[in-house]
Amino acid sequence: MKTLMFILIVASLLVSGCAGPLNDTNANALETNNNATGVSDSNIHQYVTQLAKQLFLTSDMIRLNKRVAVGTFLPMMDINGKYMPASNALGQQIQESFVTLATQAGMSVIEFKATTAIKIQENQDIMLSRKVSEINSRIKADYYLTGTYSTLEQSITVNVRLIDVNTQKVIAAATDFIPTNVMWSQPKVSQPQVTMKDNRFYRGPF
Repeated sequence: MKTLMFILIVASLLVSGCAGPLNDTNANALETNNNATGVSDSNIHQYVTQLAKQLFLTSDMIRLNKRVAVGTFLPMMDINGKYMPASNALGQQIQESFVTLATQAGMSVIEFKATTAIKIQENQDIMLSRKVSEINSRIKADYYLTGTYSTLEQSITVNVRLIDVNTQKVIAAATDFIPTNVMWSQPKVSQPQVTMKDNRFYRGPF
C-alpha cells in the first residue's frame, strides 16, 4: 500500500507543471531547446524533475518508511575528490533539487548537514554546515541518493542512482541530459560564448 501511495504521489507531483520529458527520440533535439537568445527555456530544477520522475517511477523496490540521504552530484572523472573544481555549483543544485523532490514525494529525507546547534550571527542564522565537527556524525540512512555528471560542449549528462546502504544494491537508476546553456538564466544583449574546461563553465568572448 505504501509503495502504491508513493507512486501515485510521485506521479501527480512530477507530471504537473513540469518541462516535457527527455527521451531517446528527442535527446538529439536537446541542444536546440533554447529561445531566440540562446538561453534555455527551462531551468535546472525542471530538468532534475524529469530525472526524478525516471528514478522514482521505474522501481517497485522503494519503501517510504526508509530514510534517504541525498548527496552532492560529482563530476564523473572526479568522484574521489582529487581533481574537484573549486566550485561545484551544478552538483550542489542537483542535490538540493532532489532533496526537495524526494521530500515532496513523501520520502523520509535525512538532512545530514544540519548542525547540532544553531549558529546565530549578526546578519544570519546558520543551521547547515559541511564541517564534520558541527554536525551529527552518526547519521543513519537506509538509502543513498547520489550521482555523477559529465560535461560536453553543449550538454551535460546526469546519472542518478538510489542505493540500499545495507546491501549496496542499486534499486533505482536514471540518466538524462541538461543543456549547458541552462546555466545562464538571463539573456545578454550580446550573447557570449559558453565553453567547458576542467569541469568549469567559462563565458567569452574568446
